[in-house]
Amino acid sequence: MLERHRPMCVILYTYPRSHTTDTHYNGRQNQWFLDEGNFRKLNIAYIRNGLVVSYDNLNINSEIAYYCNYEDLSLKSDSDMRCPDYERLKIKTFPPGCYSKSVLNNSGSYSLSFEDCVIK
Repeated sequence: MLERHRPMCVILYTYPRSHTTDTHYNGRQNQWFLDEGNFRKLNIAYIRNGLVVSYDNLNINSEIAYYCNYEDLSLKSDSDMRCPDYERLKIKTFPPGCYSKSVLNNSGSYSLSFEDCVIK
């Protein structure tokens, strides 16, 4: 019988926090996770006037695994087929101490599930 692996729990850091990326914000929103005492960048969302215009998903080596372009709240056709829908891009930040689960998928990037946030 094959042993089923449980998702590992990781600490995620997002900057800037979601409440500061309003309609006047232009810049990046970066997300990192803590991995064996080191921070690794997970993804970068590029924001213009509070809206995500592009998104880079990074692999375990911090190289771009795939990128996505958005316009008018929709995915543009020149994007990778793995790109998330626009609604999933606006990263909701949680209070300090909040944990989320992630699983290393086959592409070497991380899939996140924010429903499992637990305050310790």
